[in-house]
Amino acid sequence: MLEDLEVLNGEMDLEFSSLIDYYTVSVGNDVYSLNLNYKLSDSATLNIRNNESLQEGNNYVYLDVYEGNEVNTYTLEVYKEVL
Repeated sequence: MLEDLEVLNGEMDLEFSSLIDYYTVSVGNDVYSLNLNYKLSDSATLNIRNNESLQEGNNYVYLDVYEGNEVNTYTLEVYKEVL
C-alpha cells in the first residue's frame, strides 16, 4: 500500500490519502519530471510510468503499487505551466 506521497517540485491539489487515487499536480515550466517522496508498506513495490519529459499543458503520471496479487494505480494529472 502507498502510505504517503509528496511531490517535491510541484503542488498537489489535495493532501495525500491512500483512499484517493486521482490527484491534480501543478508544476512550473522548468520541470521535466516529478520529484516524488513516497512511503510504501513493507510488502509493496512501486512502478512509476510517464514521469519523464513532461510537456507543456496536461500530462499523466501513473504510480502502480503492487502488493501480492493486487495492483492499485494512482493517477497524477500534471499541469505544466505554458509560457
